[in-house]
Amino acid sequence: MQENYGTDNIYDLVRSGGWTQDKFREIIGVYSNDINGDGKYDVDDMYGFATNFGYHAITWGYAAGEMGVILSDEGISLGY
Repeated sequence: MQENYGTDNIYDLVRSGGWTQDKFREIIGVYSNDINGDGKYDVDDMYGFATNFGYHAITWGYAAGEMGVILSDEGISLGY
């Protein structure tokens, strides 16, 4: 998709420190496409990003280096 749409190489962005949530939003906007041309996004269209909503918030926290809880021999503590 990167070659077809002419977007930055994501791996290069990560290595150079240019991979941000704003860049992510920009790239998925380029990849998303109303393929059937009906003016709305549905099952017949292409999405730049898709996820299981149940885990969405958790994975973003992990990706940002955050932990909701920390498990140790002493028990559970909040990670913030």
